[in-house]
Amino acid sequence: MHFLGLIIIALLEGIMLGGTTSSKALTKQEMFEEAIKVKDENSLASLIVQELAVLHWAAMMGKRDAIELVVRKIRKQGAAKFEELLWYRIDEPMALLSLQHKYMVNAVSWSPDGSKLATGSNDNTAQIWDVQAKKMLAIIQHKDRILGVLWSSDGSKLATVSWDNTAQIWDSQDGKVIATMRHENFYKAVSWSPDGSKFATGGSAAQIWDVREKKMIATIQHKSSVNTVSWSPDGSKLATVSLDKTAQIWDVGKKKVLANILHKDWIIKVSWSPDGSKFATGSSDKTVQIWGVHEKKVLAIIQHKGVVNAVSWSPDGSKLATGSNDDTSQIWDVQKTKRLVTIRHENSVNTVSWSPDGSKLATESSDKRVQIWDVREKKELATIRHKGIINAVSWSPYGSKLATGSNDNTLQIWDVHENKIVATIHHEGWVKSVTWSPDGSMLATGSTDNTAQICDSQDGKVIATIQYDGWVDTLSWSPDGSKLATGSRDCTAHIWRMSGTVIDSAVSAVCSGAEKEGLEALLALDECADLGGLCSESLLIGLCHAASKVKTFRHDKYQKLCSVIAMIANKPGAPL
Repeated sequence: MHFLGLIIIALLEGIMLGGTTSSKALTKQEMFEEAIKVKDENSLASLIVQELAVLHWAAMMGKRDAIELVVRKIRKQGAAKFEELLWYRIDEPMALLSLQHKYMVNAVSWSPDGSKLATGSNDNTAQIWDVQAKKMLAIIQHKDRILGVLWSSDGSKLATVSWDNTAQIWDSQDGKVIATMRHENFYKAVSWSPDGSKFATGGSAAQIWDVREKKMIATIQHKSSVNTVSWSPDGSKLATVSLDKTAQIWDVGKKKVLANILHKDWIIKVSWSPDGSKFATGSSDKTVQIWGVHEKKVLAIIQHKGVVNAVSWSPDGSKLATGSNDDTSQIWDVQKTKRLVTIRHENSVNTVSWSPDGSKLATESSDKRVQIWDVREKKELATIRHKGIINAVSWSPYGSKLATGSNDNTLQIWDVHENKIVATIHHEGWVKSVTWSPDGSMLATGSTDNTAQICDSQDGKVIATIQYDGWVDTLSWSPDGSKLATGSRDCTAHIWRMSGTVIDSAVSAVCSGAEKEGLEALLALDECADLGGLCSESLLIGLCHAASKVKTFRHDKYQKLCSVIAMIANKPGAPL
């Protein structure tokens, strides 16, 4: 590092770490102003990196000031555009709530009325938050990682599913356990009945629990593990699917088997018709069976030449779409048991998705294409092409647009009526998740570039970019579209409040304590490790000490860096 950079870092340490170089501590705004006065861009970058490390180390209650984004941009674009970027970020609004876990957040789910948010994490806990009051209602503890959180239909209860071989049902107001369901092996599936009165689990067997009576009312046995449980739309029947290549349909009230559906290989996909009168199973044996519940027999068998990956009923239940490894999708008229059309791709068809009115079907394939078909006219309307694997396909609420997200770092929005792409949204990493606001006016995307973006669905204009320190895996709009919940691998979930087309509010609520301080220190060490000598020895010693409070630190890549720092400082008692 050149001499001027060293002088600036020394000056900064005096300002921020309690030294005597400055007669008084500078405010954030004054630091920004001082930074812009500096003419040497490299020195300016050094100043900002040092400020970032101290910011993280001090654990500023989740506050992400302008500097964080600036440093990331400097790495990728150089320091030339630095003043513009700095002032661009200063007025960017913050989250309504920041919900902190110790490890990666796996699940984020709104209550049906949007008043509460539940999160589940690898730290073995789930949290329930009252969004309006901005307070945590309960912390739910398991003995292993939380895989899922599921609200009952009325929002009064929350089910949590864990690697500890249990599912638990909790009162969402006080966090008290209502019921605990255990299996001999890891849960394959869980599901609330539509009215929320019963809860089904799958594992070594299937279990049905009466939540009001707080007791198990049935155990459904298969010859192998149960990997799917699926309620009929009216909740009177439950379908269970097992690795023994069978599916069973149960009459829950009479507690008896209505059907045994047999395949020659594993059943991969299942789907109830909207009225619950039919049940479709797709299998590795290259067939789809359509079972008539009232008829108590197989109504049709659809043959493919490869494994069946997708099975989906049209909204009115008159048609069934399938997708297969034989590079085709088929659309069937169920009443006439007649194939209407075969859609051909150049690779496996992984997903099939009906438009909300059932007039169109989108098929996604490993050939990096999505085809849109007019089902009534039996003709292709459009082909959407990407340069990478497609991770997400989503119709707008009214079916006028289709969004596709890909490993080519883009999201495309296709206007079905105008038959053209109306917007392409760019990330710097894979687009992993896409979700429309309830009214279809906005789209949220999550990416491996550690950001979520909120975009206008009309023109693709980015309304807000939300920066994280890990992949953004989870996105969920509140039912009224006024809030967006985001979850990231950096151990946080946030709630962002929307006002028109902008994010507002500067309220933040984050956990504190030794573990939080340690996680912030790890983030700062990441900056220091990437940018070498820009962090001073005294700062690194402090960061290593704080980072040692994180349970997994001994397995972390930064341990080596801290070992070197301890030797240089000749401090054998430092943080290892």
